[in-house]
Amino acid sequence: MNVVKYPVGIDSRVKDIDNLLQSQTNDDMKMIEIFGMGGVGKKTLAKAIYNRSFQRFEGSCFITKIGSEVSRGRHEDLTRLQEKIVCEMLERKIHEINNVGRGKTLIKGILPSKKVHIVLDDIDQRNQLESLEGQRGWFGSSIIIVTITEVQLLSKLGAHEKYKGNMLGFDESLQLLGLNASDIPVPLEEYTVLEIYIVTVIIVSDLHYFKSIA
Repeated sequence: MNVVKYPVGIDSRVKDIDNLLQSQTNDDMKMIEIFGMGGVGKKTLAKAIYNRSFQRFEGSCFITKIGSEVSRGRHEDLTRLQEKIVCEMLERKIHEINNVGRGKTLIKGILPSKKVHIVLDDIDQRNQLESLEGQRGWFGSSIIIVTITEVQLLSKLGAHEKYKGNMLGFDESLQLLGLNASDIPVPLEEYTVLEIYIVTVIIVSDLHYFKSIA
């Protein structure tokens, strides 16, 4: 998947996620939530993790914008979500799933025998995950990455690990600004006072916003 033009700070964050996954002693399904306010790069990080590991699995899929496309748990939206998962795992179209129970049965019949890597982006309701997961044993030796903005869901989804998506640091922000301005890396000492001021103002503004919604 296309990640970003300038993946500043991505490698260190992907390494953090890898360490969390490796720390999970359960040989079966491993699940991790990436959470944080909008714009900190949760989806970008999930894409980078997906790109690095999906070829090691028998099946993989990246389902994006779940929260905006599934309207507060509507039946038809949940079954469409189930269809996406099943179609990706089977790599072919299936007959329409007409109810959530039927979808769960299909998922239960397909996934335990496969080692799969699934990314569920922008989950904002618990039942969105429940329509796919059912019981942990359904997913066999698999990895599930979930990105969420709604912090109140953290204790409800039952992930093994949680990772807070953080804003770029000062040096990383300067580097990203320089790359976007000139397409080439700029040594730290060559940044102008104006560029440093711009980055400082942006970081301080984001910190104030984050504190206001925390």
